[in-house]
Order: sequence, then structure tokens, then C-alpha cells
Amino acid sequence: MDKLLFIDDEEGIRRSVVRALKQEPYNTHTAENGETGIAFVKENISDTTTVISDYKMPGLDGIETLAIIGSINPEITRIVLTGYLLQNKLKYQWDTKGQGYFSQHYGQHL
Repeated sequence: MDKLLFIDDEEGIRRSVVRALKQEPYNTHTAENGETGIAFVKENISDTTTVISDYKMPGLDGIETLAIIGSINPEITRIVLTGYLLQNKLKYQWDTKGQGYFSQHYGQHL
């Protein structure tokens, strides 16, 4: 079964994603930061097909994390999520390092 890795520093969001994807045809795993996510991919390189990461996290941000994962295995689909209004900066960084991004809206933006 294909493995999907979701990286986010907020435990509640990780739990919600696992619950939401429970019926989907993925073996869903989570990591609390970029370093842990990279280690997971290295250990599961042959069957990790998709990695979704939050943009804003302590340590490595989502773009840095996904760029490293892409250098490990460029065949992995990489998606970054953000709730921040940094779209121009994010688009430039991601166009040079990745595949695409989604803006997440959990409520009112600051």
C-alpha cells in the first residue's frame, strides 16, 4: 500500500488528517517536524509516494523539508500547505524547488 506522510508541528492537525484519510487507499503516517519526516522517507524510500507538509514549522520549514525529500527521491509527490499570506514569496521559492502549494484556511487570517 502506498504511504502518505503528513508533516505538521500541531498534533491536533496531524490527528485530524489521519482521521480524514482513514477511508482512503493510503497508509497514512505523520511526523511532527521536517527532520523526523526526512528520516521517515529515508527509511521508507521505496513505498512513500506522497508527502504533505505544513509551511511554517520550527526548524526546517515545509519548503526546505520537501526540497530535501525531493533530492532523496524526486518521484515522491510533494505538497506544501500554508495558512499564511505569503503566496508571492512561497510561489517563488516553491517554483524553484518543488511542485506546488495549497493555501489552508482554518479561520480568519491575521
